[in-house]
Amino acid sequence: MIRTTPEGDEAVVKRALLKKVSNGSSWWLLSVVMDGEERFYELLTDQDAGILKVRYRNPESSTVEEFTPSQSGESGERQGTIDPADYSNYSKGIEKVKTKAGSFKAEHLVIEDVNKQGGNQNRSEYWITDKVPGHCVKYIFLNNSDNEGLSGEVIDIRGGYRTRLDSY
Repeated sequence: MIRTTPEGDEAVVKRALLKKVSNGSSWWLLSVVMDGEERFYELLTDQDAGILKVRYRNPESSTVEEFTPSQSGESGERQGTIDPADYSNYSKGIEKVKTKAGSFKAEHLVIEDVNKQGGNQNRSEYWITDKVPGHCVKYIFLNNSDNEGLSGEVIDIRGGYRTRLDSY
């Protein structure tokens, strides 16, 4: 679940592992439900969660379309991801964290970024464990300059998800 602040808007985001591919890549479902409307995507990711392909149903034509980040004008440089080898630079240690899906022992990572031009301070916190698909059980993003933020946590862990777009 994702909650924004200070307005308190909510969206339910489902992220589900659909299939592991023999080369180490994986197909994932990403579903976002907000104001009763669902949009969903199927993502092919590499071993480090980099997005290789995005598939979705075009709401206007109902056809399945896809793109790769390199086709969409992205530089291919992955921003906002941390190499697990660098976790120690951000780690606050192993903590027990409670979520709606249960309690987990997870590594707590804190990243603070100060924009030197505007003085804005952004803080990101992640709780990471190998015990769940996708590894992240909780996160908080906060922009201290305008008191806006985003938070989310694992609310359920279950299997049985299948492709809805015949991606594999």
